[in-house]
Amino acid sequence: MATILPFPVKKQVPAWGLMEQECDAIQAEAYDLMLQGRATGVSIHRDGQYMCVFDNKGEPYSIGRENGICYLFDNNEMVLARSQRFEIILDALEMMLPPTSDQPA
Repeated sequence: MATILPFPVKKQVPAWGLMEQECDAIQAEAYDLMLQGRATGVSIHRDGQYMCVFDNKGEPYSIGRENGICYLFDNNEMVLARSQRFEIILDALEMMLPPTSDQPA
């Protein structure tokens, strides 16, 4: 008699809000940016619905997901990046945060 193995199920991406792994990735990215002096903090809102990373001037950059698409917003709620791939949003965040005065632009 054969043993039936369950089909591996990839965690489904939610239509709204961030996954736990994405929240962890944002926190790790924010920590690296803080070490570089390009960010001052990170916060999580509405139980992972979205997160904010604060640049070295205290301006928030929000990351979230709506209708299955990840977004990066600035303080004026202007869309800076939009992608189905979360990694693209993290790359855009890093590019958007201003360098410190001792880093080349």
